[in-house]
Amino acid sequence: MQNKEYDRCQQLLDEILQYRADHVAALANMASLLQRNQLFSDAQFALQQALVIDAERFDLWNNLGNLHLRQQRYAVARICYREVIRLQPSFSPAQAQLAVCEEYLKNRRPMTIH
Repeated sequence: MQNKEYDRCQQLLDEILQYRADHVAALANMASLLQRNQLFSDAQFALQQALVIDAERFDLWNNLGNLHLRQQRYAVARICYREVIRLQPSFSPAQAQLAVCEEYLKNRRPMTIH
């Protein structure tokens, strides 16, 4: 994403969050934008804030798991994916990513991320 587009998206999401700090969708979108721009710590914070508001959203847990997996933080990602499966047992992407984490942690070597 070009810097101008990023700046405009950031501004719009900031405005939404100033108006309503508990807007889970805005926090999730902010996290996605931050992650695409490799601002991983900020993205993690936004997702964690969204989960404070609504810890039953399996999609938030999945996004947080994906963020940790992208950073090769397999043990933390595994926790997130287990939560996804607890909340939405049939969500196959989380099952697949959990298997990646389990295999890596079992063998302690990098695996292909799907």
